[in-house]
Amino acid sequence: MYSFHRILFLPRRRRGKAGPVCRTETADCRKGFVCVRFRRKPSVAGGEGRADAEFAYICETGIAPESFNQTVFNKFLETMKKTLLVMTAAVLAMACGDKNRTAEVVVLTDGISYPESVALNDTVLYVANFGSSRLDPLNDEGKGYILAFAGADTVSRMLVPPSGILSAPKGMQVKNDNLYVADVNKLVIYDLENLDVAPGIINLPQGENYVNDLAFNGDDLYITVTNSGNIYMMDVEDPDDSLKVVANVPGANGIAFKGNTAYVASYPPDGNTSADNVIYVIEDVANPIPVKLSDRQGHYDGLAVAEDDNLLYFTNWVDGEVGCIDLSNNEVSMVDLGGVKLGGPARLIEADGVLYIPDLPNNRVVKVRPHVDRNRNR
Repeated sequence: MYSFHRILFLPRRRRGKAGPVCRTETADCRKGFVCVRFRRKPSVAGGEGRADAEFAYICETGIAPESFNQTVFNKFLETMKKTLLVMTAAVLAMACGDKNRTAEVVVLTDGISYPESVALNDTVLYVANFGSSRLDPLNDEGKGYILAFAGADTVSRMLVPPSGILSAPKGMQVKNDNLYVADVNKLVIYDLENLDVAPGIINLPQGENYVNDLAFNGDDLYITVTNSGNIYMMDVEDPDDSLKVVANVPGANGIAFKGNTAYVASYPPDGNTSADNVIYVIEDVANPIPVKLSDRQGHYDGLAVAEDDNLLYFTNWVDGEVGCIDLSNNEVSMVDLGGVKLGGPARLIEADGVLYIPDLPNNRVVKVRPHVDRNRNR
């Protein structure tokens, strides 16, 4: 019987080229190796081309492998075909989640009121809430607060209670035991080791009201402002003197980094979608020139990079979409959320294959291991 180590696979012969019959040493042929070359036969009428094999029974020395058993070898080929099919299915399932697996969904609602963003601090999930009387991203009611969900808990605890400081907390980032929160016309910084102390406040220039998302690149914090499209950079080691505009993207909303490359989502603040409202890429923030990653228009909100899979996840208020872009080829696929319909997917994050998606108007956060739907693409 011929096992794997006694089967030698040769490259397919190029047309017009005479390939070697066997590349084994003479001693290997005497030991009974079978040399196999796979080729694709031409299509036949009414059918498709199929993979077949040709066997080189005679090696370079003219010695045939001993005791060759055609029946056993045919069984081996059938096993190989099945193995290749399984491997192919696994590769096809990699983008945006396993298309053959039902999405695993957990919905968090405890204490949540107009959640705009989420952040992870180790295994603790922070949820930023407006807490306002109506859904208004520019409200000045001062009722905003931050909840914490530990691990797999579905019951929240209050991390930052309403105090008149936060009104419409949006993007959040955690770094060096500090919680950075974007709010109306300002950035608020909480010391997580001492939340009883009043937070630091960095005011943005007058008119920069729709402060939206935050993302770190090293010690530099990038801040998007949707109404002006400005993207600010601030060195957190020198927050008072380092704030400056470094780029502009129309309707700049969600921002995410992969290395020194930034991705920026565009959202029309007036609600009217235009050709400007797409996802942008800044290849190198040291030379910040935004260009369109695609021409697919939308009301884009959150972005999250899954580096292990080279995917960029996005949320889009048009049809409550959650999708992803394969950064190797810019192919867009939609994420099936296991039947959950989102009214307004906001600032999502991804960690260990799980998406955390605030559904802003529906007062909930959806945790899901994504399921790709390749029938809904682009």
